[in-house]
Amino acid sequence: VKYAVQRKIFPGEIKNISLGGVFLKTNENDGLDVGQQLQLAIPNRKKGNVIKRYGRVTWSSHSGFGIKFQRNASRASNNG
Repeated sequence: VKYAVQRKIFPGEIKNISLGGVFLKTNENDGLDVGQQLQLAIPNRKKGNVIKRYGRVTWSSHSGFGIKFQRNASRASNNG
């Protein structure tokens, strides 16, 4: 999976995913803070396309971070 923050793209690995969010394992701390908004590009190998979702960082650790998906992906705002 790839994720974008402020027009920079980083690689990550999905370790757990649900309807509400995802735990993303990363090799670096990429400077993400709790509350930071980002966009995920999740490959859908079955259909051969990419699923794009907006989310917000809810927690972070040395191995990755938790992201809560935003309800309205096309109009994610700074208000949550």
